[in-house]
Amino acid sequence: RGLSWRRARLAEQTERSTATVSERGAMSRVRGGTATSRAERGSAIAQRAQGPRSGNVRIRLPASLVGGGAGVAGRRSLRFCRRPAEVCASSGAPEGTLPPPADDPFHFGEDSEPNENESCGYVALVGLPNAGKSTISNRLLGQRYSIVTKKPNTTRKRVLGIRSEGDCQLILLDTPGVVTKRANLLDTSMMKAVTTAVEDADAMLMVVDASYEPYETMRLLRPPENHNHVPIAVVVNKIDLVEDAFVDEIKAWVKEEGFAAACVGTCGKTGEGVERVLKWCNAVVPKGPWMYPREIISDHPERFFVAEIVREKLILQYDEEVPYASHVHVLDFKERAKGKDYISVEIAVERESQKKILIGKKGSALKKLATSARLGIEEFLARPVYLEMHVKVHKDWRKSQDEIDSLGLSETA
Repeated sequence: RGLSWRRARLAEQTERSTATVSERGAMSRVRGGTATSRAERGSAIAQRAQGPRSGNVRIRLPASLVGGGAGVAGRRSLRFCRRPAEVCASSGAPEGTLPPPADDPFHFGEDSEPNENESCGYVALVGLPNAGKSTISNRLLGQRYSIVTKKPNTTRKRVLGIRSEGDCQLILLDTPGVVTKRANLLDTSMMKAVTTAVEDADAMLMVVDASYEPYETMRLLRPPENHNHVPIAVVVNKIDLVEDAFVDEIKAWVKEEGFAAACVGTCGKTGEGVERVLKWCNAVVPKGPWMYPREIISDHPERFFVAEIVREKLILQYDEEVPYASHVHVLDFKERAKGKDYISVEIAVERESQKKILIGKKGSALKKLATSARLGIEEFLARPVYLEMHVKVHKDWRKSQDEIDSLGLSETA
């Protein structure tokens, strides 16, 4: 699959890239009197987003490209990259892999001068559960990378997506929905993901459901008075469910309150208004070098997206408490030169009764889930897979920090 020449090429470039990337990474910005290195911020965010054991990985970057040491590159600096089929076909590389070294996207250019017009920044999407944050995030990225369902709290971890267009690179941070009452440690971990995303952000999109208590939501999410916060735009989503006059009232209220720099009405279902949100993000992120190569769309490995696809199908198929008491964990992911890739996943539940519901009569429900998940995974990976699925009881795992850590749901994992 062309891994040998990629590894050799990356090894040769490690030393040559160090000077250029280190110079870029050394640039820092001052916020609230504290200098923050962009390279250090990027490395920390990558580590928090990855979780334990990244598993199946297509590309391993040199340490110099992620602002860390050799230990970081060996364990944590793992990136997921996909290329259009036509680009790979023209280069002779397999679909979904890197092109020949002449077009290596991991080399920023050893002799090239930094682009003074470049801008790069983290944009956090924050809102209540089921406000449409993931839908808006997918629209901003231009493709689907965060799972979406009609049920609240679909997103459990911060999901990072990267949009690189023109001279601007937006690093989108899709976050779990904000909950006011924390019923278990999972809720606490989810709220920590929101907090760290806001702390890392260069701009924030406050996503508000126009059809569900928009004013109460904005009062809850707005920053304190006289707080030196990053630029905020209120994204009034689901405007197709309310009258235009009501949307105008919300915009007027936001302007009068003065806590946000902009207020944009959007419809995640149709994409209306998303382009205006994108232009605002491009305008407010700080000037500075890009933190990722152009072809990278997310720093999560493939196994992360595989687990998310399985969980999405589970949420869509089952009702009541089963989706909320379940979590999907990839046990094994092996790429095979011949035949189908092998993937083994474990679905963790809290009680035996939930396990029986998941499996169904004579395994019918689990078989249906496995089939729909396999089709979704194959569509995402663009190659056939053999999916093996297990269900295991982890008693009250949402209330156990050890279980949350072992399942990769801890923000500090």
